[in-house]
Amino acid sequence: MVLPLILLGALGALSLFGGARTLREARGFRSRARRTSGIILGIHTDRHNDQQTTYPVLRFHTIEGAEVETTSNVNEGPFYLTRMRGRQVPVLYDPADPRKACIDGRSGRGQVRSGYGIIGLGVVFLLAATGYVVFTFL
Repeated sequence: MVLPLILLGALGALSLFGGARTLREARGFRSRARRTSGIILGIHTDRHNDQQTTYPVLRFHTIEGAEVETTSNVNEGPFYLTRMRGRQVPVLYDPADPRKACIDGRSGRGQVRSGYGIIGLGVVFLLAATGYVVFTFL
């Protein structure tokens, strides 16, 4: 009887922690990031558990003038990347490590939304744990 409570509570706490961490990292990146324009050179594809995730390969110049070619750590839809390949896009990059870059668009802002979503999931698990306690033990 106590196992579901422990599982729901642990999932809730882990989700809250993970969401807060994701949100903190995304906000930190966006607050220190510099904006420039770049070009989508290609598409990097990762496969994990029969799922395919696509990331843009970007080339841009930092404010200091250094040319950087890197694969973004923020995934984008393959249709968008195929359509935009070779075109100019707004890029956000970390001036301390310009290899950390993403397209300044909905997906780049999506990291912040992901953080909120994970926190919301944690709240749902904690509410489920609370409901379990109320309906089982009271």
